[in-house]
Amino acid sequence: MPNLYVKGTLYWQGTFDEQRALYHLAKNEYADAIECFNKAIAVSPNNFYFYEGRAYAYTRTGEYTAALADIERYLACFQISGSHPTGLQGSESILFPKSYCLAESNQLEEALLAIEEHLTKRRFNKRASYLAAIIECRLGLYSRAIDRLNTALGKEEGDFPHLYLTREKNSALNLLEQLKSGVLNHSILSKDNFPIKYYYYYYINMPSRISEGYSYVTRMMSHNEQEHLGTHSYAYQEARMCNRCQMSPCHCSDPDLD
Repeated sequence: MPNLYVKGTLYWQGTFDEQRALYHLAKNEYADAIECFNKAIAVSPNNFYFYEGRAYAYTRTGEYTAALADIERYLACFQISGSHPTGLQGSESILFPKSYCLAESNQLEEALLAIEEHLTKRRFNKRASYLAAIIECRLGLYSRAIDRLNTALGKEEGDFPHLYLTREKNSALNLLEQLKSGVLNHSILSKDNFPIKYYYYYYINMPSRISEGYSYVTRMMSHNEQEHLGTHSYAYQEARMCNRCQMSPCHCSDPDLD
């Protein structure tokens, strides 16, 4: 892979290492992604995006303790920054993967607290309601789990559509039927029925970031060395950070930043 630094200058410190990390995530190369995030964090330790990305990589490899540590760092950096960049749905967005990692680490009470906090601000998140039901079942709170599943499946009057994916919808329906019958097969509560590998919407901001990072690095790799070292190249211009909004590309027209 070509060197992504432009004339040795770190525009928006750590960004190029982050882009390389996202490129590796798109290719399921998690160890390489973690290494790139480590480099990005070394030069910009207060960038909460980097911790979110590395936590995602750790979660995909089943390293839940490391993921939880990065989620806590994300929350700390997010609070310090006081910012609300475009596409970031508040600090509550990270509570969804936090709850999942806690549940898979068998810290069920803490997991339930995290997902309930998430749902207080994003109560229409059907997948979060489904995760809450899974956790409540593991805790033996079956009546509460039934209510959660009814919410996740959109069974309440006037509710909007249910879970998006057919597989998770069928799993939720199966779990609901078992709970109502009083005969519960506990294998349905395993992570095989709520798998991180099946989709990555636990980390709400990651799908678009991974796609953009992959496209960015692929595009830069397609340029020859002289082009992307030149100060007037397309890749260089895209990498520059706006002096006003401190984002790349510029988001000055976004009303959320005013």
